[in-house]
Amino acid sequence: MYQPTNIEQWRPVVGYEGLYEISNKGRVLSLRYNRMLKPWKPPRGGLQVHLTKNKTRKMNQIHRMVYSAFIGEIPDEHVVRHLNDNPEDNRPENLITGTPQDNTNDMLRNSGHYRSKTTACPRNHPLVEGNLVLGQLKRGHRSCLSCDRARIRVKRNPSLGTLKDESDRIFRKLHDDGNISDAAYMSWRPAKQ
Repeated sequence: MYQPTNIEQWRPVVGYEGLYEISNKGRVLSLRYNRMLKPWKPPRGGLQVHLTKNKTRKMNQIHRMVYSAFIGEIPDEHVVRHLNDNPEDNRPENLITGTPQDNTNDMLRNSGHYRSKTTACPRNHPLVEGNLVLGQLKRGHRSCLSCDRARIRVKRNPSLGTLKDESDRIFRKLHDDGNISDAAYMSWRPAKQ
């Protein structure tokens, strides 16, 4: 059982015992060459290193190796999540398993997801209470209700005009019906066509 500590601890990398060790600080040691491996940071995701076994070289994610060595087996269909959403913080106490949806919810909660900072849809409608698709919101996504409804209506009846015109009409109606606050409505400026 792992107990958090400031002292660096080393354990064998699961599946590479006798070849590599990993520390509770996320550093990887090659036992054959007695040197630290330099991690690589891809554009998306956590730090990785190449490990070789039986002349086969494979890329391995450091956070998964730390979790396996210090905490235990990663359940099927689960990912290893960073509680603070910092992919370079691979301390065991910062790692937990969960579903991919749990990982997305973490990013939204910690404002690490680009969509969590979006204040308006591409048609410039504010993403505020009353203008969000509830089904999407329950899954951690924010979608414009005005555009969603307009998309359906224009598809069924093309004579209504453009998607932009119809979504603007629906946004005004949501405000008139009291679903959108006056402040949110006043902040809205229809985009120039």
